Amino acid sequence: VHNPGNFEWNENSTAKEYISFAGGLTTYGDKKHIIYIKPYGQAMRINQGSNESILPGGIIRVSEKPLSERNTSARFQQISSIITSLVSLAILANSTMLN
Repeated sequence: VHNPGNFEWNENSTAKEYISFAGGLTTYGDKKHIIYIKPYGQAMRINQGSNESILPGGIIRVSEKPLSERNTSARFQQISSIITSLVSLAILANSTMLN
């Protein structure tokens, strides 16, 4: 999350709201691996938009995306950029040849 930390417990706040209080997930936050740990130790997986009520002393833990997932996204962006450049060059070359 953007601003991890301790937040004042509010009886009516949900997991979704606490994640929002923390500034939401960063690009490295793994929305598939968010764990709510209840005060007495029971852990359960929740999702980013969970309306799960949080008990006083509860912890919401967001894992980081695996490196392989982060690298895949970066590679996709690099490949997309290269393809866009090549298409632009092809259009420019084609318009130059027509003149």
